[in-house]
Amino acid sequence: MECQEVRSLLILYLDREVATREAAVMGQHLGSCAACAREAEVEQRLTRLLWASPVGIGLPDDLWDRITTRLRAPRSGLAGFGGPEARITRWLRRHRLAVGAVVAALLLALGLQAWGLWTREPRPVTDAVEDHITVIQGAAQVRIVASSPEEVRRWFAERLGRPVQPPDLRGSGAVLRGARLCITPEMVIPALEYEVRGQLVSLYVLPDMVPAPSWGRRQMRWGGVEFAYGRYKGYTALFWQARGQAYGLVGPEEPRLLAQVALTAVPGGR
Repeated sequence: MECQEVRSLLILYLDREVATREAAVMGQHLGSCAACAREAEVEQRLTRLLWASPVGIGLPDDLWDRITTRLRAPRSGLAGFGGPEARITRWLRRHRLAVGAVVAALLLALGLQAWGLWTREPRPVTDAVEDHITVIQGAAQVRIVASSPEEVRRWFAERLGRPVQPPDLRGSGAVLRGARLCITPEMVIPALEYEVRGQLVSLYVLPDMVPAPSWGRRQMRWGGVEFAYGRYKGYTALFWQARGQAYGLVGPEEPRLLAQVALTAVPGGR
């Protein structure tokens, strides 16, 4: 797949709306093409900015009535045929199915958001665990298998334009096994893979984010560090901040055992 084709489908790929086989091909391309990987990061930053923009801006109550009145007003001659109101009316008629689909998607999104309020764990916990599971299942798309910290550091630098230094976790018995990019609609997150007591754990270096208590429904203090955490599908997702950087750690261990690994990764607390 060429760069032009990848970039034309990039938004659909980031929204996970392309077929599985096509997504795998695009993932391989993003893993080997630094330019397209940077393009993906730009798209994700833009999405993040849009989501962070102010919402709930008030509009006049009669705005919709005024718009529909203008659209329904009779027009004559070329002015009526070519005016903006007439063009909008024709466009709405021609694309009424698309407009209906957009409205349905908005209603579905609102419904899913409301349903999310009733889920057991908040989204950061479920998203991190689901990403971790893709690695266990061998379905991670942008990934390198390596035990050399320097090789992993260079791999991140080529794809993100900045190095990510793998923490030395040997004090907790962890062994570096590789790295990957967790690509979400909001951002690209570098993830490091370690083996701890025969089990895979994922360490996420979270950009421009500060974990809040809402990231996990439970909190604990361990080794002078405040952790937010949750359990999902048999895995623990742990979030914390140290030295101005936010991190996430996912593994099958219990929260306190995973916190010990976290403190080895980034000792010293806030």
